[in-house]
Amino acid sequence: MANTAPPEWLKDFPPIGRKAQAEIAAAFRLRAEDVKSVDDLIASLVSTLRRTRPLANTYFVFSSDNGLHMGEHDMMPGKLTAFDTDTHVPLIIVGPRIPGGSRVSAFAENIDLRSTFDALAGTEPKEGVDGRSLAPLLFKAKGTSAPPGWPEGVLVEHMGPIEKGPDQPDMVEPNSGNPPSYIALRTSSALYVQYKDGAREYYNLKKGPYELHNVYVPLPAKVKAALQGEIARLEGCHNTPACSQVRAVS
Repeated sequence: MANTAPPEWLKDFPPIGRKAQAEIAAAFRLRAEDVKSVDDLIASLVSTLRRTRPLANTYFVFSSDNGLHMGEHDMMPGKLTAFDTDTHVPLIIVGPRIPGGSRVSAFAENIDLRSTFDALAGTEPKEGVDGRSLAPLLFKAKGTSAPPGWPEGVLVEHMGPIEKGPDQPDMVEPNSGNPPSYIALRTSSALYVQYKDGAREYYNLKKGPYELHNVYVPLPAKVKAALQGEIARLEGCHNTPACSQVRAVS
């Protein structure tokens, strides 16, 4: 498989030693244990709703604002890269008419939550918003796919690198990944990353799901042009559901 050199911000990271591995493993265990506190919080909320109002009119939505790599790509824990570890977050919605245990394999983004809440509440936003309602995915039978015309991927944007500062909540530790600004396309079969400094990455997720082999250089010129064109189209789009209409490029 053809490879290119890793991006500048990543190529000089040293291998993670045994001490760091132990620290990461301990932190991972603590995060797993934290799930119990989330369970307790949800149970308390359900009990309160049972006492004060019907659960039949309530939707529970569980998600996160980012993922977290913990040792992958020889990086200390961090969240700023375009890799799946950092951009793939949970989304669980429970409520009236949603089939229990159903799972739909379709792309969704955090910007879709606003439109989804409007749809579930029966309200309309007074201004244009990015994202689209996920309601068409919620009430489908178990195991079904996305409806026709659903986005074939998602756009990921990052402004970096993060500079040191007393009021910077996202300040990263050494070797945890602090890339420059980038725009990325994530589809079911590939991840394409376009950095502001000119670097490019392309990972074929069917052949390499762990995003270890950057195969951008040998891509056909027409594929490279199509990827860059899709990025340009989406970058300048705002305040309409069409902005999330990512098309897969191959």
